[in-house]
Amino acid sequence: MPSVYDKDAYSQRVNYAAQCFLRGTDSRHFDTCFEMYDGAAVVTALVRRAEKNPRLHSAIAAQWREGFPQSWKDTAAQFAAVPTRRLVDLAALFRANDGARTGNHVDAFLAQFSQHHATATLAQPSLL
Repeated sequence: MPSVYDKDAYSQRVNYAAQCFLRGTDSRHFDTCFEMYDGAAVVTALVRRAEKNPRLHSAIAAQWREGFPQSWKDTAAQFAAVPTRRLVDLAALFRANDGARTGNHVDAFLAQFSQHHATATLAQPSLL
């Protein structure tokens, strides 16, 4: 099983961080989950999981005095158009760009989903 320290172990970092939150544990390995240049993708995945898992949401919120961190919600919102199954690809791009959230490859990757997301949103019927 890959270690959270392996550069390509994005999924393991997400899973490990989620388990740490649920168990209320903290460690150097836990911190590493957010320090491998793909932390924004890890945070985005955790926010999405927490939206579907009230226990995880509560566990994450319990770690901050103000509750669930708004900065995490803001980070996840930046990548709302990227399907969850493609976050692994986004994480790889972040790592290739030393954590930069912009750059030719990252911007091109995000653009393909932003266009699709905008089209899908426009195609949805209004509830008004």
